[in-house]
Amino acid sequence: MRIALSLALAAAAVAAATPASADWSFTRWGMTPAQVVRASGGTARLEDVPPNRGQTHIVRAVGTVRSGDLRFTAHYRFFNDRLVSVTLLPTSGSCSAVHQAIGSKYGRAEPRNQFMPFRSRWSSRSDNLTVTVEPFTTDCDVTYRPLADENSAGL
Repeated sequence: MRIALSLALAAAAVAAATPASADWSFTRWGMTPAQVVRASGGTARLEDVPPNRGQTHIVRAVGTVRSGDLRFTAHYRFFNDRLVSVTLLPTSGSCSAVHQAIGSKYGRAEPRNQFMPFRSRWSSRSDNLTVTVEPFTTDCDVTYRPLADENSAGL
Protein backbone atom coordinates (compact mmCIF):
# COMPACT_ATOMS: atom_id res chain seq x y z
CA MET A 1 0.00 0.00 0.00
CA ARG A 2 2.83 2.40 0.88
CA ILE A 3 4.48 1.75 -2.51
CA ALA A 4 1.21 2.44 -4.35
CA LEU A 5 0.73 5.68 -2.41
CA SER A 6 4.33 6.76 -3.15
CA LEU A 7 3.84 6.05 -6.86
CA ALA A 8 0.57 7.98 -6.88
CA LEU A 9 2.24 10.96 -5.20
CA ALA A 10 5.19 10.79 -7.62
CA ALA A 11 2.80 10.66 -10.57
CA ALA A 12 0.92 13.68 -9.30
CA ALA A 13 4.15 15.62 -8.89
CA VAL A 14 5.37 14.65 -12.37
CA ALA A 15 2.00 15.71 -13.77
CA ALA A 16 2.26 19.05 -11.96
CA ALA A 17 5.74 19.52 -13.40
CA THR A 18 4.40 19.35 -16.95
CA PRO A 19 1.58 21.85 -17.45
CA ALA A 20 -0.56 21.95 -20.58
CA SER A 21 1.17 25.13 -21.74
CA ALA A 22 3.56 23.20 -24.02
CA ASP A 23 6.53 23.88 -21.78
CA TRP A 24 8.08 22.12 -18.81
CA SER A 25 7.36 23.16 -15.21
CA PHE A 26 8.42 26.80 -14.69
CA THR A 27 10.30 26.95 -18.00
CA ARG A 28 9.18 28.01 -21.44
CA TRP A 29 10.88 26.70 -24.56
CA GLY A 30 13.14 29.40 -25.96
CA MET A 31 14.05 30.98 -22.60
CA THR A 32 17.64 32.15 -22.07
CA PRO A 33 19.76 30.56 -19.31
CA ALA A 34 19.30 33.66 -17.10
CA GLN A 35 15.51 33.53 -17.57
CA VAL A 36 15.44 29.85 -16.55
CA VAL A 37 17.43 30.59 -13.39
CA ARG A 38 15.18 33.54 -12.48
CA ALA A 39 12.01 31.52 -13.11
CA SER A 40 13.28 28.59 -11.01
CA GLY A 41 12.72 30.35 -7.69
CA GLY A 42 16.20 29.41 -6.53
CA THR A 43 16.27 25.76 -7.61
CA ALA A 44 18.54 26.35 -10.66
CA ARG A 45 21.85 28.12 -11.17
CA LEU A 46 23.93 29.09 -14.18
CA GLU A 47 26.58 26.47 -14.90
CA ASP A 48 28.34 25.54 -18.11
CA VAL A 49 28.78 21.78 -18.39
CA PRO A 50 31.38 20.89 -21.04
CA PRO A 51 29.59 19.22 -23.95
CA ASN A 52 30.47 15.80 -25.26
CA ARG A 53 32.10 15.80 -28.66
CA GLY A 54 29.58 16.71 -31.33
CA GLN A 55 26.87 17.90 -28.93
CA THR A 56 25.01 20.99 -30.05
CA HIS A 57 22.60 21.28 -27.12
CA ILE A 58 24.69 22.72 -24.29
CA VAL A 59 23.90 22.53 -20.55
CA ARG A 60 24.00 26.15 -19.37
CA ALA A 61 21.94 25.79 -16.15
CA VAL A 62 21.64 23.08 -13.50
CA GLY A 63 19.13 22.63 -10.70
CA THR A 64 17.22 20.26 -8.46
CA VAL A 65 13.72 18.84 -8.93
CA ARG A 66 11.51 16.90 -6.53
CA SER A 67 8.61 14.76 -7.64
CA GLY A 68 7.00 12.86 -4.77
CA ASP A 69 9.64 10.47 -3.44
CA LEU A 70 11.78 10.99 -6.54
CA ARG A 71 14.67 13.49 -6.62
CA PHE A 72 16.53 14.68 -9.71
CA THR A 73 19.34 16.92 -10.87
CA ALA A 74 17.99 18.97 -13.77
CA HIS A 75 20.15 19.85 -16.77
CA TYR A 76 18.70 22.70 -18.83
CA ARG A 77 19.99 22.37 -22.41
CA PHE A 78 20.27 25.27 -24.82
CA PHE A 79 20.91 25.79 -28.51
CA ASN A 80 21.98 29.32 -29.48
CA ASP A 81 21.24 30.30 -25.86
CA ARG A 82 17.58 29.21 -26.11
CA LEU A 83 16.09 26.42 -23.99
CA VAL A 84 15.48 23.31 -26.11
CA SER A 85 15.25 20.49 -23.54
CA VAL A 86 15.33 19.57 -19.87
CA THR A 87 17.01 16.35 -18.73
CA LEU A 88 16.33 15.00 -15.25
CA LEU A 89 19.02 12.76 -13.75
CA PRO A 90 17.66 10.73 -10.79
CA THR A 91 19.38 11.10 -7.43
CA SER A 92 16.80 8.89 -5.65
CA GLY A 93 14.19 6.32 -6.61
CA SER A 94 14.37 3.53 -9.15
CA CYS A 95 14.07 3.62 -12.92
CA SER A 96 10.93 1.55 -12.56
CA ALA A 97 9.36 4.18 -10.26
CA VAL A 98 10.30 6.96 -12.71
CA HIS A 99 8.86 4.99 -15.61
CA GLN A 100 5.61 4.29 -13.74
CA ALA A 101 5.19 7.91 -12.61
CA ILE A 102 5.56 9.27 -16.14
CA GLY A 103 3.39 6.51 -17.57
CA SER A 104 0.60 7.48 -15.20
CA LYS A 105 0.65 11.00 -16.70
CA TYR A 106 1.02 10.12 -20.39
CA GLY A 107 -0.38 6.59 -20.61
CA ARG A 108 1.23 3.69 -22.39
CA ALA A 109 4.73 4.37 -23.70
CA GLU A 110 5.97 3.77 -27.22
CA PRO A 111 8.63 1.09 -26.50
CA ARG A 112 11.87 1.60 -28.39
CA ASN A 113 13.59 -1.69 -27.78
CA GLN A 114 12.11 -4.98 -26.60
CA PHE A 115 15.38 -5.86 -24.83
CA MET A 116 15.31 -2.67 -22.73
CA PRO A 117 11.69 -2.32 -21.60
CA PHE A 118 12.31 0.82 -19.54
CA ARG A 119 13.68 2.81 -22.50
CA SER A 120 10.48 4.49 -23.50
CA ARG A 121 9.04 7.54 -25.21
CA TRP A 122 5.78 9.38 -24.80
CA SER A 123 4.43 12.09 -27.09
CA SER A 124 1.70 14.53 -26.15
CA ARG A 125 0.36 16.63 -29.00
CA SER A 126 -1.84 18.64 -26.62
CA ASP A 127 1.23 19.57 -24.53
CA ASN A 128 3.58 19.78 -27.59
CA LEU A 129 5.92 17.62 -25.54
CA THR A 130 8.05 14.52 -25.97
CA VAL A 131 9.22 12.65 -22.87
CA THR A 132 11.95 10.03 -23.12
CA VAL A 133 13.15 7.74 -20.32
CA GLU A 134 16.60 6.29 -20.99
CA PRO A 135 18.06 3.67 -18.64
CA PHE A 136 21.74 4.01 -17.77
CA THR A 137 23.14 1.31 -15.49
CA THR A 138 20.86 1.26 -12.42
CA ASP A 139 19.09 4.60 -12.87
CA CYS A 140 17.55 6.44 -15.80
CA ASP A 141 17.42 9.88 -17.35
CA VAL A 142 14.20 11.67 -18.26
CA THR A 143 14.30 14.20 -21.11
CA TYR A 144 11.54 16.67 -21.91
CA ARG A 145 11.62 18.52 -25.23
CA PRO A 146 9.09 20.21 -27.45
CA LEU A 147 7.32 17.89 -29.88
CA ALA A 148 7.60 20.59 -32.53
CA ASP A 149 9.64 23.76 -32.70
CA GLU A 150 9.98 26.74 -35.01
CA ASN A 151 12.42 24.76 -37.22
CA SER A 152 9.98 21.89 -37.85
CA ALA A 153 7.34 23.73 -39.88
CA GLY A 154 7.48 21.13 -42.64
CA LEU A 155 8.61 21.12 -46.24
